Amino acid sequence: MRVSILQRSAALTASESVPSSDAASFNPVSLTTPTYSIADLQALFSQVQALSSSASNPTLSVTPSISSEWFLDSTCCNHMTDNPHLTSAHTPPILPTITTADGSAMTVSHVGSISTPNLSVSNVFCVSKLHLNLLSVGQQTELGLNLFFSSRGCLVQDTWTRQIVGTARKVGRLFELTSLHFPSSSVSAPVIAASASIELWHSRLGHVSLPRIQTLVSRGLLGSVSSQSI
Repeated sequence: MRVSILQRSAALTASESVPSSDAASFNPVSLTTPTYSIADLQALFSQVQALSSSASNPTLSVTPSISSEWFLDSTCCNHMTDNPHLTSAHTPPILPTITTADGSAMTVSHVGSISTPNLSVSNVFCVSKLHLNLLSVGQQTELGLNLFFSSRGCLVQDTWTRQIVGTARKVGRLFELTSLHFPSSSVSAPVIAASASIELWHSRLGHVSLPRIQTLVSRGLLGSVSSQSI
């Protein structure tokens, strides 16, 4: 009997020595695992994906603005872009290889046109490894365009109509295109051909003066050649 009384007393003393706050901390209810619905888990996963993507691609937010910028380039043999979505795209039988300044080579996947509110240009090379949009100065001059560079920017003028068909602003030491719409090829091509004929006769006749060539043209001695000055 005495032993049982001592056991009861020890049990009572132990229960009284435990603070109520500690007892509450061991409440089984407080250890229950929180429950989430499938929708909650999907939302959390989407947020983690977005954070991971932005961290691994710090320039992702500025990519659209970079791809919309076009720069005039006097060393570029042809208009080039890394944008694969060219209109009137086609793949010539023989595609050229582009050699960069460091000697490495880049391939042209196809050729097409660019048409936007600020830019209209054809015969554009798509070069996936380029990561820049370049407008060839030489290619523009072949279309009968004059480019006037200054400390403020550049003006692109149609040689024959004297109209300004394009502008570019100076950014550092680069010339970023503002707008450019090439003249119709159906109008420019005959004029360019006539200009080439005048230059050819100028060379054939020992570089005689332009007025002399115009006199010969007016008399019909040089065939069908434009008398417009070069």
